[in-house]
Amino acid sequence: MGEHKKFCHCCGKEFAMNGDMYMEEFLHIEKEWGYFSDQDGMNMSVDVCEKCLMGWIKNFKHKPELQERAEL
Repeated sequence: MGEHKKFCHCCGKEFAMNGDMYMEEFLHIEKEWGYFSDQDGMNMSVDVCEKCLMGWIKNFKHKPELQERAEL
């Protein structure tokens, strides 16, 4: 499998890679827009780095639920 560069769609940062493995976490969102949207019929794909995601979440009216997990 060849190298595929990815960037944060918010800040433009390139995600670090080692071979085919990304060396940092990021959020990947895919959305297929439907009838009740101005984007009806469009597919969207977005990648957001952890720093931008945490900044975005600070502005949420309702905070996401967080649950600590035990490492396996």
